[in-house]
Amino acid sequence: MFVRHFGAYELDEEQHHLRDLMAREDFRPGCNILRVMEGIAMPEEYSFEYFTGRSKPKLDKLAEKMKSIRIAWVVNNGRDYSLVHQWGVSQRLSVPEVERRTFRELPPALEWLGIPADYSISFGG
Repeated sequence: MFVRHFGAYELDEEQHHLRDLMAREDFRPGCNILRVMEGIAMPEEYSFEYFTGRSKPKLDKLAEKMKSIRIAWVVNNGRDYSLVHQWGVSQRLSVPEVERRTFRELPPALEWLGIPADYSISFGG
């Protein structure tokens, strides 16, 4: 599944978005996700402590339903790269079947997800 974020990234948006994705009739457990976050910034409240505290139990519960997947995040700045990396680390031990990786450019993310470089991505409308 391909997701491009626009505007402000709201606090706990991933939880809401994952619930919406899993409710879609075309969602299948094990379906990889590409999140393109270029041009937006993560909420100021986000930190490693936030990810291991308030949001962790909710994300763990959602991730268990997703089965073995990869989530690639493409971000546009060092702060967001660090935050998304911390997010992945905070989840790694409790839900090992969900593998998260952060990228600064799209081509390496596509390669990691096994998507051919010449594949035409449709983000829907």
